[in-house]
Amino acid sequence: MHFEGTNPQKLPLGRRIQVYLKTKFGRDAAKHAAALANVDVRTARGWLEEAREPKGDALLAIITDMGRDGLLAIFSPEVESHEARLRRKIDEHGQEIARLKACLGTGGPAPANQNARVPCAVPEMARANGSDHR
Repeated sequence: MHFEGTNPQKLPLGRRIQVYLKTKFGRDAAKHAAALANVDVRTARGWLEEAREPKGDALLAIITDMGRDGLLAIFSPEVESHEARLRRKIDEHGQEIARLKACLGTGGPAPANQNARVPCAVPEMARANGSDHR
C-alpha cells in the first residue's frame, strides 16, 4: 500500500482505508467496496472520493477482508505509537528501579521522588503500629 511518501500516522483512518480500497479494487473500487461492505455504491464512493471513514458493520467487513497484512498497513501507525509509549514507560520504570536498588544496599533513604513518601525510621513505624518493639 502506498501513502504518497507521507507518514501514514499523520493520515486520518478514512484516508488510509481509501488507499487500501483503491489499491485492492482499482478501477471499479466503489462497486466492489459496496459489495464487500454490503452498502449502497454512493456510500462506498464517499469513502473513495472524500476519504470518509466507514462505520459499524461496513468497517468490520472491510477490516475482516484486509487480513493481517492489510490491518498492519492501516493500523500499524497507532500500534507502533502505542508500543513506543509503552517502551518509554518501561525504560523510565527501569531507571527508577535501578536507583532504588542502588539505595537499598547503602542503607540510606530512598531518593527523593515526587511520588514517594518520606521514609520513616523503623522505631517510628513500630510506634505508629502500636508495637512495643524499639
